[in-house]
Amino acid sequence: MTSHPSQSLCARTEPLTSDDPQEVGGHRIEGRVADGGAGVLYAARRNGGEPVLLGLARGEEAEEALPEPEGAGVCAVGPTEAGEHEGRPWSVLPDQPGPDLRRHVAAHGALPEWGAVVLAAAVAEALAVLHGEETAHGEVGPDAVVLTGAGPRLLDAGLGRRAAAPAAPGLRGVPGWVAPEVYEDGRSTAAADVFGWACLVVLAATGREPFGESPASRLGRRAALVEMERRARQDAVDLEGVPASLRDVVARALSPEPGERPTAREALAAALRHLDGRDEEPTAARLRA
Repeated sequence: MTSHPSQSLCARTEPLTSDDPQEVGGHRIEGRVADGGAGVLYAARRNGGEPVLLGLARGEEAEEALPEPEGAGVCAVGPTEAGEHEGRPWSVLPDQPGPDLRRHVAAHGALPEWGAVVLAAAVAEALAVLHGEETAHGEVGPDAVVLTGAGPRLLDAGLGRRAAAPAAPGLRGVPGWVAPEVYEDGRSTAAADVFGWACLVVLAATGREPFGESPASRLGRRAALVEMERRARQDAVDLEGVPASLRDVVARALSPEPGERPTAREALAAALRHLDGRDEEPTAARLRA
């Protein structure tokens, strides 16, 4: 059997807990990569060999799941296979070598201005493709963005689209990274994705979490959710350090009112204008370049 390197996964992997499975759909689970609202993303090996990422939903399979997106984008990394494990949907993504945005900023601080704008463009492009298929990502956050050698990539395991509705509000996203309305009903929408995009741009450009650290360790989970929702509704994120050409679109994307936020395509256009000022070249070609 051929051995495959897994350094990229090991660098981003946390130990498994007693509640984590050892095997899902023929894939051996090796460690935790991210713990999101809809489920957990694991480092795994297909049939003991090739390293992959495997997402396992918390909730059971929904009776009517939204279709998986079929658009051919550049920066979104979607499932290559999927199944069900003890009633819970799972999906497999190709391994993405590189640190996620959260770990990179923790280790090195904010990205340089050009890098932050490239990340803004990449995530906006990935979301624009999803939204064009009338599909929301629902898990936009710093653990879902990987800084690969080919550029930033947005991981999309699609768990929120396949799992039944969450049992409690706010479980489909990570507190501090979701739009205020998500704390109320947990619904994934395009407008909420754009709010998450703006949060990522703030982190990438400034090195600061837009709403500060979650007080869960002091207040407990329920009280922390209330506090993080309050912060998200204040519309008072410090944008000092965000590139001036993006500040307006980021500010609008952070609006507590979903209807006041720009679309992902508008956010992408603003980022591309900053990068090269040209609109005539196709978006996909510019991002690949």
